[in-house]
Amino acid sequence: MLSRIMWPVLAFAAALCAFSPVLENGFVNFDDPINLLANAHYRGLGWENLRWMFGELHFGMYQPLPWLTFALDYLLWGMRAGGYHLTSLLFHALNAALFFLAARRLLEAAGEKDPGTLDLAVGFLPALGPPIERRALFRDPYVCLMRADHPIKSLTKKNFLTASHALVSYRGGHRVIEEALERAGVARRIALRVPHFTVVPMVLERTDLILTLPARVARVFERQGKLKSLPTPVTIPVADVGVHWHERFEADPGNRWLREQVIDLFAD
Repeated sequence: MLSRIMWPVLAFAAALCAFSPVLENGFVNFDDPINLLANAHYRGLGWENLRWMFGELHFGMYQPLPWLTFALDYLLWGMRAGGYHLTSLLFHALNAALFFLAARRLLEAAGEKDPGTLDLAVGFLPALGPPIERRALFRDPYVCLMRADHPIKSLTKKNFLTASHALVSYRGGHRVIEEALERAGVARRIALRVPHFTVVPMVLERTDLILTLPARVARVFERQGKLKSLPTPVTIPVADVGVHWHERFEADPGNRWLREQVIDLFAD
């Protein structure tokens, strides 16, 4: 019993020690100037603050819970950067312990459950096949996203090749982008790799980078008026987004109800 408690505690302590130098830093000159220094909306928990947190898309992202944590940081630390870093450090260390616990539980459960089961998944997942069932939701073409005043006005294969690109390192269905470019003999110059789409708007607004992504995601980012999208110069198969479930859950009432909710919300 003691050893089961000791390992997540060690994971917490290791993360705390590894990242503790961050406490000596000031605000980070990446998104802190926009999110924290030049933004007074999050500073407090008054009605106007809460209405902004839960009602606005700041740079295309709806994230009320992070804003609530920043509000608490402001109430605790004011504008002292070290306090914000301390909160972040504690969250990261706690996540390390939680990740260890979740990983251990999943590994323990691996021998208890058929690894081929899938309760429910939503997305562009072309690798899934029988015994996985599927219901189509919508088809999403790919576009190229860049800053609104980007010097490129229309994309050709030539300026697509000479441009610098950002790449979201996602191993799902979006691999079709690379496969389509390879078939067309087009090799992009990747200047930046990011782990997910959420950091993309702030990067593209400040650079000449181009990102190829699904049109629906691009439209969300374009709402702020600082980005534009152009058709890809190479034909890329559309992303067939669907809801997927294991055939053993076909008649499961809870799974069926959840599938129906997803279909009602997102199906074309």
